[in-house]
Amino acid sequence: MILIDNFYNEKDWIAINKKIKNLEFIATHQPQSSPSIDNRLKGYPCYEAHDDELIVTLTKTLKEKTDLSISFVRSAIRKILAKELLQSPVGIEGSLHCDPNCEWAGVVYFDGVSIKGGTSLYFHHEQFEPDVIYAARPNRAILYKANTLHCANYDIAYKQRIIQTIFF
Repeated sequence: MILIDNFYNEKDWIAINKKIKNLEFIATHQPQSSPSIDNRLKGYPCYEAHDDELIVTLTKTLKEKTDLSISFVRSAIRKILAKELLQSPVGIEGSLHCDPNCEWAGVVYFDGVSIKGGTSLYFHHEQFEPDVIYAARPNRAILYKANTLHCANYDIAYKQRIIQTIFF
């Protein structure tokens, strides 16, 4: 597990936040591959946007800030709205899952300063409470092995949660 505060340098952080405001977000849900979800509000409802420039900046920053081997990076900007999440059976604690098809996963937070809006990590599949909860904080990145059981948390004091997903 790796936690990096001030993940993006100031210039990149400002540029990314400006770019996010102009991205076209598409309504979707997680997991996207689940055939049993016939209504996005029955899953983990969210909006996603993809941008190649953001992946270039993310990759550059990962190489600068970590000594991890990085051969490919997948990423999306994800927006989650409280009013939709509260309609979902998933609730404010996202569903427990691992991320397939990559070695490392993680997230960069863009808003909120809250442990309730962070990410919970579970080291044993049979447990009911997390081993670690990372608090959300703007420009904080957390990285963990992709086979680590985890879930997103949501602090309902905020109308939305914006993150950048990281898979490599």
